[in-house]
Amino acid sequence: MKPVLSSPERRKSRVRRLCIWCETHIQAGQRYCHWLDKDADGDIVAMTAHEECHAAADRELEWFGPDGITWDEMHTRGMTRAETMGDPA
Repeated sequence: MKPVLSSPERRKSRVRRLCIWCETHIQAGQRYCHWLDKDADGDIVAMTAHEECHAAADRELEWFGPDGITWDEMHTRGMTRAETMGDPA
């Protein structure tokens, strides 16, 4: 994914966090991606995702472009929306 404000950083979590892609927890000690972006209102937000979920969002960006990323849809960890629904692109 191409972030608006910062490049994704790979980090090791010290506390439990929530993945923005699959909406499951990133447990303390797990690796994850962190970056800054802007929401629909233009506010700066910190984004966190499992490394494999960040890769899935990258695949959606590659396949469908920035307007095709399904942030508001259900995803299985590490999968695109199409992969989650059993219809790989």
